[in-house]
Amino acid sequence: MFTDIVGYTAMMGRDEQYSLSLITKNRDLHKKWITRFNGQLLKEMGDGMLASFQSISDASYCAGAILSETKKVDGLNLKIGIHLGDVVVEGNEIYGDGVNVASRVQALAGSNEILVTDIVQRNLINKHGIRSTPIGLRDLKNVSESVALYSISFDSEIQFEKVVNGVPKKSRYSVWIFIAIVFSVGLIFVISKYFSETDQQQHQSSQIKSLAVLPFDNLTGNKDQDYLLLGMHDNLITVLSQIQSLDVISKTSTLSYQNRSEKNIQDIANELNVDAVIEASVLSVGDSVRINIQLIKAFPKETHLWAKIFDRPFKNILYLFDDVASTVANEIGMTLHNSQSSSALRQINSEAYKEFMNGKMYSENNPTPENLDKALSYFNRSIELDSLFAPPYAGISFVWASRLQLSISDGVEAIPKIYSYNQRALDLDPNYPEAQYHKAGFAFQRWDWKESEKAFLKALELNPNHSFAHAHYAHMLMFQRRWEEALSHAETALRLDPLSPHILGLVAIVYMHHGDVDKAYAISSSRDDVFAKPVLDEYYAFKNGDFDRSIKSLLTFFVNDTTIHEKVNSVYTKSGYSKAIEVVAREMERMNIHLAIVFYERAGLVDESIRLLEDYYNHHDPNLGYYFTEILQKLQADPRYIELGKKLKLR
Repeated sequence: MFTDIVGYTAMMGRDEQYSLSLITKNRDLHKKWITRFNGQLLKEMGDGMLASFQSISDASYCAGAILSETKKVDGLNLKIGIHLGDVVVEGNEIYGDGVNVASRVQALAGSNEILVTDIVQRNLINKHGIRSTPIGLRDLKNVSESVALYSISFDSEIQFEKVVNGVPKKSRYSVWIFIAIVFSVGLIFVISKYFSETDQQQHQSSQIKSLAVLPFDNLTGNKDQDYLLLGMHDNLITVLSQIQSLDVISKTSTLSYQNRSEKNIQDIANELNVDAVIEASVLSVGDSVRINIQLIKAFPKETHLWAKIFDRPFKNILYLFDDVASTVANEIGMTLHNSQSSSALRQINSEAYKEFMNGKMYSENNPTPENLDKALSYFNRSIELDSLFAPPYAGISFVWASRLQLSISDGVEAIPKIYSYNQRALDLDPNYPEAQYHKAGFAFQRWDWKESEKAFLKALELNPNHSFAHAHYAHMLMFQRRWEEALSHAETALRLDPLSPHILGLVAIVYMHHGDVDKAYAISSSRDDVFAKPVLDEYYAFKNGDFDRSIKSLLTFFVNDTTIHEKVNSVYTKSGYSKAIEVVAREMERMNIHLAIVFYERAGLVDESIRLLEDYYNHHDPNLGYYFTEILQKLQADPRYIELGKKLKLR
């Protein structure tokens, strides 16, 4: 923390003795409030005071307290600013992006004003008695992007003494190491300190049973590193999932908070149904990586429990994530899972890791043919740099599976590569969760339920919070009519990934097959982009006897064919619902056999459904298991259907 007296040089020229007395008063006030807000006075330079704090809120309240007293002293006016950024201190040398931004922001502060950057303001939302006024975007010298600035002030009735007394004066272990800077022109420092938690905070942290890792803030000053931050965010979630009995929300849901300026921690925690969140800032990425991690308990009030800066050579980045998980587990009174991925406990080639992360970004985000080609190139380069690093092999397997699914490649070309590359990943690291999950999916498609279940359970042992593993395992259990287990895993998937459209759809499908159409419809209606939403909504209408709505929904599958629309509507009007569904089934067979099987059964054309099911069996369709739950009621007693079920080992 650093403050500067406004106009002090000119004041010295007018009245040197009085100016020196102001220095003494200023020093005494700073020492008083810095100590009470758990800060440390680091250096005094003329009319400037430098200090460090445990948190942004501590620095802000301290600044407000100092300002409330200095304004009462004639001539003692301060310019104050607060910023969070990377600062490196080596001897008497100070440098870093945090220093540059802080110095530029300070120059814009007015007399008796506290000016902060947006990242600071975000951490002050809902803090007692603090109000912020947006100043707008400002272009700062030597800063590549405009910075949003806020002026903060305090309610007139706030009593800083009581705010201080509300904070235990014991030292706190591992509290968020905020680089909170209050500064003058050209004089900025940041010092990180470790503090021990109070007994009350330890009790609070022991109540944490679920948490979400928010997307990382990029404080490196280099937006080209964003792809790397996405991968690091994913890695941290995976490693934290090794903490026993802790639910960690999937990245699919947490990434929706990439731009979260309008939501506070409690809003996010409510939406994700978690007890706490982790906020992380990447301060530097180069030969080493430096990450600031903060654990925040959301309820009954937002409480910053601890923070720590993790700093490792980049080649040891996987050890860094392991350090974070161990620290979090220790703080919340839980233990790490015994089985950990061997690739999480080895040095890696830093460039190989970066190439892998680039490939992962292209393969998982908008997997177009072009992006899949780019991903394949990055994964291959990663392997060239580190041939013993398992993840890029699994990445290549995923690319070929995506190419097959999107009909970019045929099975003859894709399937051998899917299996061989995933097996290579498992050979290198049998405890790599993604490779085990892929293995389960491949066995699932081969109707090898025993092998699939074994791999699903292994993947979930290694990563208990893998939402897609829970969801697809629920589907496999559903085929076997192990409903209690299927519903349990479906609910777990939903709890871990409540904002993922794909997870919502997969879970709704389980409820649809179980006969709970109300629950399935409630899930599919929660948002417009739910996976399989048209099928789920149509089935709900059918089961509730709303045949008009059912027909209307079915016609959306033939959106550009007015002839079919006219034909179905005409038959429905003249001959009723069953005859109209027969027309739909015959038309559907030309475009979607999966749905045709269902509609033939619904129309009472059992032989037609059986014909298509037997054809699917002969062609080894990977989705055949979905027809052997209880959804095709008119087929349940048919000997041909029963025999097919036995061949699939589902009856």
